[in-house]
Amino acid sequence: MVILYSYLEPYLKENKLNTIQSNLVKIALIATLIFTVSCKKTEENATVETERKEITPEKNISSENILKNYFNLKDALVKDDKDKATIHSEYLSNSLNDFNNSISIENKQDGLKEVLSKAIKNAILISKKDIKTQREYFKELSENITDMIAITGTEQPLYEQHCPMYNGGTNWLSNSKEIRNPYYGSQMLKCGIVQREIK
Repeated sequence: MVILYSYLEPYLKENKLNTIQSNLVKIALIATLIFTVSCKKTEENATVETERKEITPEKNISSENILKNYFNLKDALVKDDKDKATIHSEYLSNSLNDFNNSISIENKQDGLKEVLSKAIKNAILISKKDIKTQREYFKELSENITDMIAITGTEQPLYEQHCPMYNGGTNWLSNSKEIRNPYYGSQMLKCGIVQREIK
């Protein structure tokens, strides 16, 4: 704005505009300058506010995202698809890691860090094994995810389901009441019962 005024000043003198006109131009330039500075401050404040929101972990990374990856892994095991189970277990371990890293030390609840560490370990092991062993680690992973939900809560209704046949009785979580057994897949697809609903 100062540059603009210095550019216009000789023009104002050259044309011998009267003092009132000259003052009006100065006032208009000052008003424009004030308006520009205030708009810039507003934009800067908005940017800072946006950045604050972006670094709030609960906005971007949540237990709901972990559950989505868990259910995709479960569905791959239901379909006897080792390769998809491998892919989804990698996604799950990444989302668990992100969630663990996103929670500030002050906000960590008792036992959550330990539960997430165990879940990450089991998800990584699933990604490196054959389907039979994937199912064995899925049992432990399901216990970890159930423990996590007990601490973090969930926005969606979940169903803890139970297979009495696998390894002396084993549970898993589902987002549907319908039984689709991840431990036996097509061999015993509907083996199991809904033990409880988690809200």
